[in-house]
Amino acid sequence: MPKKQTNLTKRLLVFVLAALMVFAAAAPIVFAAGSASVTSATVTEGSNVTVTVTFNGGGTNVGAVDAYVRYDSSILQFVSGDSSSGGSGSVHIVGFTSSSTQKSLSYKLKFKALKAGSTNVNASSNEFLSYDGEEIGTASGSGKVTVKAKVTVTPTAKPTAKPTTKPTKKPTVTATPEPKDIDTAIKVKADGKTLYLWRSLKNVTLPLPDGYSAQSYEYKGEKIQGGLGTSGLVFLYLTDSKGENGAYYLYDQQEDSFFPFMSLEHSVTANYIFLPIPKDLVIPEGYEETELKLREDLTVPAWVKQAEDPDPQVEVTPDPAATPGDSSDEGAAANEATPINAASIAQAPEFYLVYAMNAKGEAGFYQYDTLEKTMQRYAGAVEDIVVKEPEPTPTPVPETFVEKIMGDNILMILFFGLAGLCLIFLIVIIVLAIKGRKNKGPKAPKEKKKKKELEEVDWLSDEADAIRDAQPEEAAPAESIEETVREAAPAEAAKPTVEPVVEAPKAEAEEAPAESPFPKRRNR
Repeated sequence: MPKKQTNLTKRLLVFVLAALMVFAAAAPIVFAAGSASVTSATVTEGSNVTVTVTFNGGGTNVGAVDAYVRYDSSILQFVSGDSSSGGSGSVHIVGFTSSSTQKSLSYKLKFKALKAGSTNVNASSNEFLSYDGEEIGTASGSGKVTVKAKVTVTPTAKPTAKPTTKPTKKPTVTATPEPKDIDTAIKVKADGKTLYLWRSLKNVTLPLPDGYSAQSYEYKGEKIQGGLGTSGLVFLYLTDSKGENGAYYLYDQQEDSFFPFMSLEHSVTANYIFLPIPKDLVIPEGYEETELKLREDLTVPAWVKQAEDPDPQVEVTPDPAATPGDSSDEGAAANEATPINAASIAQAPEFYLVYAMNAKGEAGFYQYDTLEKTMQRYAGAVEDIVVKEPEPTPTPVPETFVEKIMGDNILMILFFGLAGLCLIFLIVIIVLAIKGRKNKGPKAPKEKKKKKELEEVDWLSDEADAIRDAQPEEAAPAESIEETVREAAPAEAAKPTVEPVVEAPKAEAEEAPAESPFPKRRNR
C-alpha cells in the first residue's frame, strides 16, 4: 500500500473517532423509568392477607415515594401497613429510603377479606424521587387478591355407647354477648344527615391522621374516645345506622358541629387538614365562596377572586376572506357581526383561597395553584383579614312620660279620654259660675232698698219717742204726732243724717233741763 494512502486512512479514522466522542458528550443522560409491582395472594373469607408493594428505581438510587394503592373496599378492608394510612378503597403511602444506595422501596399492607370474590390492587406513584432529589418518573403496577368462600365442615358424629347410669347434667352458663359499637352509639346531626357517634375506637380499623391518637374525651358530659393531638383538633368517628361507611369528623365543641375530615398530602414533606372557617373570621375582601375539587374523592370549600363584570355582549366579526365572492343571503348572514355572551368564554380561575392547618398545627388561609398544584400561605394585606369586634351596646335612653304614652296605644286612648273629660268638667264649672252671677245681679238693689227703708222707719220711731218725752203735758196725741212726722218724712227722708230741731214753748223751755230735748239716734 502506498504511504500516501496509509496516511489518508489514518486521518479518516481519527476524524470518525473525534465525531463519535463529540456526539457521546452532547447526548443527554436518561434515567431508567421507575416501575412498581404488587404481589398477588389468595385468602379465605374472614382472614387477613398481606400484600407487598415495591417501587423500583430502574437502577437509580431511590430517595422517597408518594403513592396511592386502590382496591375494592367491598371485598378488602385495610387494617394496617408500613408508612401508610387510609381506607375505604384507597391507601396512601409516603416513604423514604434508609440508604443512599437503595434501588427500591417496599411496603407491606395488611387487609382483611370481607367476602368471596377477587379484586385488583393497583399501585401508582404520585411523586417518585431519586436520592439526589431528581424525578424518576411515574411508577405503577398491580396485583390480584382472590378471596375464597369460607367452607364449614360438619364433623361426622360417631356413635357412642350409652352409659348405664345417667350423668348429672351441669347447668349451662350462657355468656352475655358484648354489645356492638353501633348499639351504644350516640345519634348526632352531621353534614346534613343523621349519623352515629361511636363511643370507643377499639374496633375501628380506619387509622387516625398522623400525630393523633385515641384518647379519652368528654362529649356533652359522657366519656368517649376520640382522636386528640397537640394541635387542639378533635376527631370523632361517625357511621351510618348500620355501622358502615365510617369516617372521622372534626368536632367543634363551641358550635356543637361536625366537619368532614379532609386532608391533602401535598408532597412527601407537607400535608394539610382543611378546616371550617371560624364565624368570627372575615373572608378577604373581593372573594366569593365556591368549591374546589382537588381529586375525585376530595372537594373542599374555597373562595375565588371576584371577576370584574365583563361586557354582556362581545361582537366577533368573521374574516371576510373566509367566504370570498359569496353574495347569497346565507353568506351575508354569516358575515354579519354575531353577539357572543362573554361569560361563555370566561376562563376558570387559577388560584383558590382555602382555610387549612399545616403539619405544624398552624391554621390560616392558603392559596392553591390549580396549574402548579401547589399550596402557599396567603400573603394578602393584613387589614383584609380582621376579627369582627363586637359592636358597643348603646346606652338605653329612658323614655319620657309623653313617649311612654305615645308608644302604647292603650295608654294613649286613656290619656286623651281623661283629658277630654277634664275639659268638659271645666267647661261645665265655668258655665255654672256665669249663670250664678247673672242670678245674683238683680237681687242686690232690692235688698239694699229694703234695708234703707227699715232704717228710715226706725229713725221715725225714735223721733216720735223723743218728741213724746219732751212734751208730756201739751203733747199732741200720739196719732197726730206720728201723722205730723209722716207728713214731714218725705222731706226729711232725703237727708237722713240731719236731725230736725223742734222749738219748745218758752214757759216749758225755762223749766226744761239744759240738755237737748232730742235724744241721740240709736243704732240698731
